[in-house]
Amino acid sequence: MRLLHTSDWHLGKRLERFSRLPEQKEVLAEIVEIADTHKVDAVLISGDLFDSFTPPVEAEELFYRSLKRLSSDGARPVIAIAGNHDSPDAIQAPDPLAREHGIILLGYHLTRGGETVNEAGLKFDFPAPGLLRIFFPDPQLPGLTVIAAPYANERRLHRFLSEKGEIPNQEERELNSQVAEHWRRTAEDFFRPDSVNVMMGHLFCLNRGRNYLQLSELEEPEDERPILYPGGLAPFHADMFPPQCQYIALGHLHRSQSIEGGPCPVYYSGSPLSFSLSEAEQRKYVHLVDIEPDGPAEVKKIELHSGLPIYRRTFDDIEKAEDWLRENQRAYVELHLVLDDYLQTEDRRRLTDSHPLLLSIVPEVSKDGGEMKREAVDIDRPMEELFSEYFASRNDGQRAPARIIELFREVLAEQDARQESHGT
Repeated sequence: MRLLHTSDWHLGKRLERFSRLPEQKEVLAEIVEIADTHKVDAVLISGDLFDSFTPPVEAEELFYRSLKRLSSDGARPVIAIAGNHDSPDAIQAPDPLAREHGIILLGYHLTRGGETVNEAGLKFDFPAPGLLRIFFPDPQLPGLTVIAAPYANERRLHRFLSEKGEIPNQEERELNSQVAEHWRRTAEDFFRPDSVNVMMGHLFCLNRGRNYLQLSELEEPEDERPILYPGGLAPFHADMFPPQCQYIALGHLHRSQSIEGGPCPVYYSGSPLSFSLSEAEQRKYVHLVDIEPDGPAEVKKIELHSGLPIYRRTFDDIEKAEDWLRENQRAYVELHLVLDDYLQTEDRRRLTDSHPLLLSIVPEVSKDGGEMKREAVDIDRPMEELFSEYFASRNDGQRAPARIIELFREVLAEQDARQESHGT
């Protein structure tokens, strides 16, 4: 059986003032083409389908059209789970209708459902909460069994365990252990040697022998709503997944990478586009996974070529910066200027006019003196962007350190979680 693993589509996301929907449409068409060309049997989408709980209508239309194409009009199963950017209710609501088209949409851990057979002959069954079995009309294909773990913050995990009749532990690490024990028991009871057995989740995973705070390659991307905050979701270790799993398909981190220490290949497929400056010049992939029942998984990365790159460039000369900008028009750019004096308004305007996708100009003064010029503030811009500019204005044009930005994102995430809690 051949699976395609993708995640973190973030449909509807903007890069500052620029809409990414045209690029998202292009890259999703590329993913559909890869699925068709490589004769994929099923597709796993590991969360963050949208960029917000209330995505624009155009993003929702693109999502459902793309899923229908990926499902090959119901002949190829597509399983998508909610991430921390998604509304679990909004993801789960269309699931009964979507199943008729070969698409399973899961917002919560304890998803239940009866048996469904669509017109293409695909059979879906939920023999246990959060466990999906798929049977194919082609007798040459084995069954596919999936443990689905959509994103759940601490509050949802408490509800999840309470609904199972368990008393949730108040400690984050022990709470995760309880959830992992549920996965292990589910795998023991329902994974079969004649089926392909996988798990998909939207969470932060690391090797038990390493501290995630020391792993720069595992950092949550800039402009990404974090899950590593009090009340969010503590990290899971790779060895907490059921030993019967043959592949773990993860979402949340935007770089394609494997996590060592698991019972089988544990992979983040990464996002299909670079969505923030921390992903500048990052290559993007989907994963093709070939698996036989009761055998090892073979993982192949397929590079994606759609979308525009993101560059960060530093110059100490305005003329050189302008020349480079004119030669690199098809890219998003953050321009750093290290100058002997403050950037003049006419120079800023000249640079801005020379490039249609210039994200920002970050001047750094190499000597003391002068005052920062005040400019009108557009309060409709993203909160993190406004905070970054405010920090620079109070610190001689210097950018906020990564840890300060991370703490600011955690505050925003806690505020979002509080609003979600009041709304349910």
